[in-house]
Amino acid sequence: MDWKEIITQKNLHYHRLSSLVILMITVMITMITVIIPFFIEFIPKDFQTISKITLLLLAESILIGHWYYYRLIFPKGKKGIQNIVVAIVTENQKQKDRISKDLTNSLRKQLKEYQLNSTYDVLPLHNAHSINLKQIIDDAFLNTSNEKTNKIEIDKFNKVNNRMNAKFIVFGNLISRDSPNNRYILNIEGLIRHKDAPQAQKGEIRDDFKDIWQSEISFLEENESTKFTSTSQQIFFAATYMLGLATIVDLNYKKGIEIGNRLLDYVNKNDKYKEFEPKVLKLLRLSYFLFSRVLYYLGDFEQSTFYRRKYHELVPDDYDNYLVEALFQVNRRNDPKTALELVEKASKISKGDGTWKYSKLYLLIRLNRYPDALKILDNILSTSYKDEFETLNQVINYNFLCLKKDPSHIQSLFIIGVLIYKKLNNAAFAYDKLEEFLSKTDSVDNWQLLNKRARIYLDEINKIMEINDN
Repeated sequence: MDWKEIITQKNLHYHRLSSLVILMITVMITMITVIIPFFIEFIPKDFQTISKITLLLLAESILIGHWYYYRLIFPKGKKGIQNIVVAIVTENQKQKDRISKDLTNSLRKQLKEYQLNSTYDVLPLHNAHSINLKQIIDDAFLNTSNEKTNKIEIDKFNKVNNRMNAKFIVFGNLISRDSPNNRYILNIEGLIRHKDAPQAQKGEIRDDFKDIWQSEISFLEENESTKFTSTSQQIFFAATYMLGLATIVDLNYKKGIEIGNRLLDYVNKNDKYKEFEPKVLKLLRLSYFLFSRVLYYLGDFEQSTFYRRKYHELVPDDYDNYLVEALFQVNRRNDPKTALELVEKASKISKGDGTWKYSKLYLLIRLNRYPDALKILDNILSTSYKDEFETLNQVINYNFLCLKKDPSHIQSLFIIGVLIYKKLNNAAFAYDKLEEFLSKTDSVDNWQLLNKRARIYLDEINKIMEINDN
């Protein structure tokens, strides 16, 4: 190996200590025989000796600094782009070219084709960085005997990760085996970066990853071009799927929807990934469902209904679908009658779930059917069902947002006050809402039935508070 080989094959050779020695000797010879004699003619004789030493030391220092930086300092990722880092150690320059060009370019092409390139890019590392990163990963996640040392190693990993803006890391090695037909063996592992999650959720992510990840890929040298393309497809699918799972942990459901749709398109175009379609659909369904709930709590009922409908396209559920459609009819079309019809249909297939009762209560009040509204209210207060607490939170939040958008929506004061008092047993907080409802309905005839019921509850709360004061 000479200096020309080191420079032309720097991804493979430049980082080695032996390469530094060769380059230092080469630089020293070049400086002594060519560079210094040229410059020394312009320097006074009294300063020539010190100038020769200074020029030589400067050249060697620049070389050492560049070598050190190239060897140890990881590349910096672009801002606003998360990277799929490819850290695969190779035996020769030809293999490194294949990794850097065929595999990396194929990954980039697929990211672009499936419109994910605005968020993600591919960052290939040379051998030295690949080796260093593998060691950092091992120290951070495998050597856990000393808690204090392990924390230092994890901090080191996070620092490197942040510099590269790495979201998914593919690391391993590519080796060749001499046989009647030369064969490549690619051993790779993957690591996804996401926010901390409960242990059970971490276990699910690990299991999903094992199902879709192929750790060892073997192929003949004569098929290398085709196989590298195939490998990039496997890495693309697995990495993208894991990025999708990470969006659930990171609470970035909108990005999860984007990734889920791209993956669904991918498996439909690539038959060999068809077996993973149920996993992709599960990811997409969950992203739609969770994003619709976030939008609901934020008060964007129109978009919440849109994404809940998308969810139902993938998961036909007549009961929930009726309730979502009822929400659409009352919020978008201001048609509580049609909404009530849909809720009645939902009630017949509820299988013990009482969510429909809360929807019916709201709609009956909207339709001024107060006696019927009080009947369903009494039913709500005298029964309970699984996961009712979640429904209560949604109903109370919905009515708070209705009041925020329209202060004249006074029925929400009644609903909030009653549910917080009777269902959540928070008499003090309910008092203000019920009292406000009474003050706004005392002189309005058509509200008197609900006014009377609110007064009963308010009297009960007063007695409770008197007892507590004593």
